[in-house]
Amino acid sequence: MKRFRFRLERLLELRAHREREWLLRLAEAAGHCVRVSRGLEQNRSAVDSAFDTGLGAGAKVDLALLGYREQYLNRLGVERHRLEEELRQRLARKAEVQQKYLEVSRDRKVLDKLKEHKASEFRREQSREEFKTMDDLSSSGYVRARLEQA
Repeated sequence: MKRFRFRLERLLELRAHREREWLLRLAEAAGHCVRVSRGLEQNRSAVDSAFDTGLGAGAKVDLALLGYREQYLNRLGVERHRLEEELRQRLARKAEVQQKYLEVSRDRKVLDKLKEHKASEFRREQSREEFKTMDDLSSSGYVRARLEQA
């Protein structure tokens, strides 16, 4: 009995490899987005903690401390805007990579479906051949038996 051999197996392997490469690129892009998001969260918590310190009930107001806090908050604001812009760019890049990954994945899936279809066809054909062989064997056995009786 013959073994099934998909003629486009090498192309399928190449497409699967390409799909894995784009999946890694997508993971990298997602990782960058998460890193920038964490930076934004840290920035927000730094802003919150800057407001929470130094102005308790009955505390003396230190104008120099208020000036430093204002400068610190301004710097955090500039950093927040930079991080938000970076996050927008990273998300746009991630969307591009994701779109390319989906295209590459679709190309591989088309070949997978074709391979499944061809394998199914091959199995049906093998089954027909096996049935024909068995039918021929049983027919020839019947004819031999009839000849021997005669």
